Amino acid sequence: MEEIKKNESTLFERLFDSKVCFAVVVSRVSFKSIGAGYSAVDYGCIINMQDKEKTEEINLKFYQPKNARGSKYHNYNILEYDMNDSEIAEFKTLQKKFIKVEHNSHGRVYELLTDSFKEKYITAIV
Repeated sequence: MEEIKKNESTLFERLFDSKVCFAVVVSRVSFKSIGAGYSAVDYGCIINMQDKEKTEEINLKFYQPKNARGSKYHNYNILEYDMNDSEIAEFKTLQKKFIKVEHNSHGRVYELLTDSFKEKYITAIV
């Protein structure tokens, strides 16, 4: 059997293989105006800054959220990755591997059943 190159495997295969602890964030975006409105759902992954090198080794480009730079959230050391349609579809097929740990009017957060992002993240900042 031929070995698959790192950039030919899927987002989740690369994350699982590299042992990077991550969470999936589903955010609701909405804007209401008189007579018009807009709403959407964005999917993304978040990692701790300490795993940046691991994700670069597997050709994933995580970035610091623009709204965090220079704000009170700047010191959280979180990096984001915007998921595309095929990655979102893959996530939906893998939901049995995740647990929903937060759900409110702004969206949802899912962690791996076997690797809590929150627990690892708190350990990383303490």
